[in-house]
Amino acid sequence: MSGIIDTVGAKSGVIGFVNNVCVDTFLAYPSSDKLVDPYTTEPVVNDTELLDSHGCYNHESSTVILNGISTPSYSFAPHIAGWYFIVAITLFDNFSGVYISSKVLKNDSVIASADSDPGSGYSVTAVASIIAYADGVDDFFHQECKNWHSGSETMRTSGGTECRFQAFRIS
Repeated sequence: MSGIIDTVGAKSGVIGFVNNVCVDTFLAYPSSDKLVDPYTTEPVVNDTELLDSHGCYNHESSTVILNGISTPSYSFAPHIAGWYFIVAITLFDNFSGVYISSKVLKNDSVIASADSDPGSGYSVTAVASIIAYADGVDDFFHQECKNWHSGSETMRTSGGTECRFQAFRIS
């Protein structure tokens, strides 16, 4: 590793800085709720960015070039090689005992998955997280969710507090 992971200036506890330089960091979330069909795995349309420190997250519905990297829709393609802490949070209404999954994919392959099934009558949240290496050349990450229920279910957003995708470089 070239550099020491540090907190901001006066040790405020904010991570995402190496040698006091902000590195690839982002947080994105869907702009609206989405009805997910039964037994379906779908990409999460994180089309609203709260933070994107170096323009490495594609919030558009088509592939774009970001920092020289071809980046598929709703994907994070860090342009600095290193290890990243990546989190995918998915929340569904759960009035019919829905079982859901939240997934992190790297180059279209699942690298982290979390399932949740709390029973009927509550909202259900699944949080998938992983520390993964990105080569800074062509690696990209995105989020998917799965509705395991026999009926369509609503994935909720609430301005990024219930469903979101985020990452930051740790080394």
